Amino acid sequence: MQEMQLWQSEYLGEDKDTLKKVLRVFRSDGVQGIESQKALENYVKRLSNYALREMYEMDEEAALQMLVDSIGVLGAFHKYTLLAGCISMSTKEISDAGWISQEDYAEVTAKYEERIRAANKERDSALSSLSKLLGKDTHTQEEITKLKSALMQYKSDLYDFYAQAGRVPNYEQ
Repeated sequence: MQEMQLWQSEYLGEDKDTLKKVLRVFRSDGVQGIESQKALENYVKRLSNYALREMYEMDEEAALQMLVDSIGVLGAFHKYTLLAGCISMSTKEISDAGWISQEDYAEVTAKYEERIRAANKERDSALSSLSKLLGKDTHTQEEITKLKSALMQYKSDLYDFYAQAGRVPNYEQ
């Protein structure tokens, strides 16, 4: 029984790290059997043009061979020429087309993540302060209850003292 290859996983993504792993495994092991071949074909067909461009930039030879093995020479040629036009676009052409560059995207994403980290830190600080205040409030409520109980006891003792002395207060006045 052959070992299952990476692209045979049903939910294999197309993030940069996954694409690197797929290319590395493909370059080192190739395709192992018919089931692996069909799984690779399905995986390559699911990949977006962006993911294919990423693969070309990482390892053009392995990416092209993977396309040839998956969709044939003619399909790989058409796909490559389509993507080659996109790969060679300048930053100005990308900007004029309404897209942001990867550098700008990375910068915006980094700023967003920094704001999220700062907001999370502020939230954690507020929750910590709230927790401390709630602890103090609980302690204060316990103290108030104890003091009320002691006051009632002292009033009761005082009433008993006056009653023994024959001087029961008249509360009806």
